[in-house]
Amino acid sequence: EALPETFRELPTNYGALRMSGARHQATRANFGRVLGRAALEAYAPVIGARTREFVRSIAKQEGQSSSTFAPGRACVDFSLDLLFELFCGHVPDAKYKRAMLAYNGGLLSLGKWTPEFKSGKKALEELTTYVRDDYRRVKSAGLLDEEERYFFYKRYSEATDEFGQPFDDERIATTCVLMVWGD
Repeated sequence: EALPETFRELPTNYGALRMSGARHQATRANFGRVLGRAALEAYAPVIGARTREFVRSIAKQEGQSSSTFAPGRACVDFSLDLLFELFCGHVPDAKYKRAMLAYNGGLLSLGKWTPEFKSGKKALEELTTYVRDDYRRVKSAGLLDEEERYFFYKRYSEATDEFGQPFDDERIATTCVLMVWGD
């Protein structure tokens, strides 16, 4: 394969990077349900509100005599908060943001032998377990139809694969993690 070994393993079998043919087409069709125009219209209020809050917080910091604003770190935090909120319906504890950073570090590592890759693999398992359990909690509480913030969970609970079979909870959770990461 043309992908580096870290990208062959950590995006999982559910990541579009590793797919081809009918499976890839079915996955891309489902991506359209959560990333297309209707989805963006559903996400726009959250994106707008969080962006305004972020800009106001920077402006407030800049109004002080000294600023601790670190644009790189602040933008990463902002992006992860926003993406978790869009795809999970809420921002999880900070340890899951750290896990997402470790996952990204694993993807960008020099190989499967590196500590970064091993940390990334462990982080992927932690993130997928967290999202799977959260999805099951939301689903069992009947919140998929009741709360708009679970737009992604709702759409993927209705998603089907290339054989017309519904996605299982593991695929929904893994895809959600990949959406937050940016697959």
